[in-house]
Amino acid sequence: VFDGDEGPNTGGMGAFAPTPRIDEDMMDRIKKEVLRPAVAGMKADGRRFVGCLFAGLMITVDGPMVIEFNCRFGDPETQAIMPLLDCDLYEVLTSCVQGQLSEEAVKVMPNTSSVSVVMASNGYPGSYDSGHIISGLERARCVPGTTVFHAGTKAETHATQATNGGVQGTVPEIHRLARRSSMMSTKTQTIVTSGGRVLAVTATGKGLSEARERAYVAARSIHFSGAFFRRDIANLSQSAERGRLMSNSNNNKTYLSAGVDLSMEQA
Repeated sequence: VFDGDEGPNTGGMGAFAPTPRIDEDMMDRIKKEVLRPAVAGMKADGRRFVGCLFAGLMITVDGPMVIEFNCRFGDPETQAIMPLLDCDLYEVLTSCVQGQLSEEAVKVMPNTSSVSVVMASNGYPGSYDSGHIISGLERARCVPGTTVFHAGTKAETHATQATNGGVQGTVPEIHRLARRSSMMSTKTQTIVTSGGRVLAVTATGKGLSEARERAYVAARSIHFSGAFFRRDIANLSQSAERGRLMSNSNNNKTYLSAGVDLSMEQA
């Protein structure tokens, strides 16, 4: 739950895609040793699988090792993957059901990375309070390439009674308008926390470093009582960051090049 993989285990405090640890050779090995045998095995048992098969893997010195399989999308991995799709997910899933899925149906945006940072309630993964007002969501969405996925949130609607001031007219009209005004109210909506993992703040960029900058700037724009998040999701070395900035020949502006400190509490 904390930086450096410290603290109790959680359902996931962030994700990024694609990972530089998986090259084409390793991806081919995963398909050959894990994915295709799993699907073929179910078919051989008379249980042909149609749907989303999520494989949780560890890459070891001996190759890919399976932790688990889930018949659903993973969380928070999905929040990092979905923004990279350059196709209609509905059409992909429909093609699965109809038995017409082709390799060309699933397309991803080229030269694009995604980073998702989970904002959690104080105390997670243990006990935690809920009902805290969340602010800064609109500000976070102003960061380019950012999507804020809601997990442990809910909307609360509050009614505000209208006032009777400024009513003019004859005496009967004043009484009638005053009664109507007293029954009128305006409704305001606030978003509050309702779970342990509250939000998944996700951003895309031209490379992992840019996506990470955007995700953390957006996360630091959002506030609620007791909020915390890991600060090392998709972390790159300082030397790599400096090299990337110095080699930025086309002078694209980034948060780091503008002097934004990603370790600060607020954006």
